[in-house]
Amino acid sequence: MQRELGKIEKQVEQLLDRIVDAQSATVVSAYEARIQKLEENKLILSESMESIGRPVRDCDDSLRTALQFLSNPWKLWVSDRFEDKQTVLKLTFADRLVYDRNGAIEPPKPPCHSRP
Repeated sequence: MQRELGKIEKQVEQLLDRIVDAQSATVVSAYEARIQKLEENKLILSESMESIGRPVRDCDDSLRTALQFLSNPWKLWVSDRFEDKQTVLKLTFADRLVYDRNGAIEPPKPPCHSRP
């Protein structure tokens, strides 16, 4: 992104140099429109660079969501959203659920470190 930002700045400088040499008002307005578009792209890139590495949610929101799930996972399971149901399964079971030919869920296997 940093390289792309440098390329945009270089293109803006080149277009500004061309504006100084341009004789036609039409050409100047076309260069100005191009510069404006490049400046918008530059702003978008700058905002993207600032948001990299930042969590989507802050720690308090994430903790609150986790505690709400732990207090009652059924609320999330009965949600209409498929993603919520997937989340419940991922947080509840260590491995993927295995179904038999009849569509019933097979009991989860015991952990490797358990004793017989």
